[in-house]
Amino acid sequence: APFAWALVVAELLLAAAIWGLRRRAGGRGALVGLAVVSGLVLLLAGAVTVGHHIVRAEPLAVAKVKTELRQGPDARFGTAGWVAPGARVRVVEADGAWRRVQQQDGTSGWVAGETLEAL
Repeated sequence: APFAWALVVAELLLAAAIWGLRRRAGGRGALVGLAVVSGLVLLLAGAVTVGHHIVRAEPLAVAKVKTELRQGPDARFGTAGWVAPGARVRVVEADGAWRRVQQQDGTSGWVAGETLEAL
């Protein structure tokens, strides 16, 4: 993730600055500070990277045909809207042959899994 790399670069710059201060002051306090700051920055960079991968792990799909968006995972549920053919959706949940999807405009509902093609 680009943001994680930016954090690593920022940590290196901070480490160089603290090292320079330590050389000038000759104390161990700066070294301890460097260790603490480095640990925090690496922890943050790791969290951002893991979060990025979790978000990207949600499967994307495209509607093969105009598809009725249902309020629940069955054809007996009411219509909540439509998914246009070729529209990209995020698959949020599965229940048997049905998939709960979220459209790019934020609307969500259930569609038959056979109407989707995974990306």
